[in-house]
Amino acid sequence: MEPANSAAEKGASIGRAGIFQKVLFTLACIVGIYLQVRVELVRYSWLNALGIFVLCVGVASVFFPMQTRRAFLLLFGQLEYVDEVSPRLEDRIRGRYRTEMSQLTDLGFRLLFFQGQTFPILRLLLILPAIIISAMFLSREVIGIHKRTRFLVGHPIFASEDRTTYAQLLRLGVMFSTSFQNGLVLISCNYGNDNLTWKNYVRHAHRGQTISSTWAEHQRSIKLLETEGNCVDREMSFEKFVNMVG
Repeated sequence: MEPANSAAEKGASIGRAGIFQKVLFTLACIVGIYLQVRVELVRYSWLNALGIFVLCVGVASVFFPMQTRRAFLLLFGQLEYVDEVSPRLEDRIRGRYRTEMSQLTDLGFRLLFFQGQTFPILRLLLILPAIIISAMFLSREVIGIHKRTRFLVGHPIFASEDRTTYAQLLRLGVMFSTSFQNGLVLISCNYGNDNLTWKNYVRHAHRGQTISSTWAEHQRSIKLLETEGNCVDREMSFEKFVNMVG
């Protein structure tokens, strides 16, 4: 087991690296916006306007992550979640996440359902959603067609043995989600740099850690919240999961 001091130093190092990356990213975006605006003032171009928009979204994502996420969701129209996907898509999801699914099973998790997030195909007519969807294809997201009119992005959803936590496998990593009876939602993931507290939403990012170590950190966070009088909601269903992460 890793010594406590070593783990703390590693966490602090990751935190400093994350802040440094944010600063560099923000400065690069600001310089890019300045250069694009100068070009735009000389000669209008829709490509320059798109570039300015994307860079502004990038800066906003650093300072206002929750609001930026909602803005991106609006670009894709009405999002719908389904808990049934075709057998062919299930096979693709299993193949894509075979190693990660095995690791969760070894930790006592069981497969609960295959979840699909759907959005209208017609959103491809908009430039930014088309770029994002293309990036999703290139990053090996499992994407299919739902009811002939909507894209579906599929992921496996697991439940912990003690029925406290959902585990969702994504291309970025794993996300553990626990809800409490007072409405609090606790998220732990092994990607990203941001630890975020927003109203009743708490997210801990353990970037670069394994699935098992992230799960151990999530369990520690659950116990800490329980000592503060928060009771875990152990009722697990598709509707509960969508209400947490939707």
